[in-house]
Amino acid sequence: MTESAATPGPRPGTLTAANGTVVTIPADWVLLPPGDAALTRRVKAAGDHWVVQERKGRRTFSLGVWAAAHTIET
Repeated sequence: MTESAATPGPRPGTLTAANGTVVTIPADWVLLPPGDAALTRRVKAAGDHWVVQERKGRRTFSLGVWAAAHTIET
């Protein structure tokens, strides 16, 4: 799982994957909110992550990237 797009899940701490399965977010992962393009690129290149997006009508909004806390902090 290097890159996966997902939507917010039915319960806190979960995501719905593109194939419809509900995935639990690992305990040591944190949400990197959208807005810092350079940090987002580094986190995505560093390894496993989930890109969270939400569709509203025809538009797709980024809600951020879930990744391991040590990946985001370094």
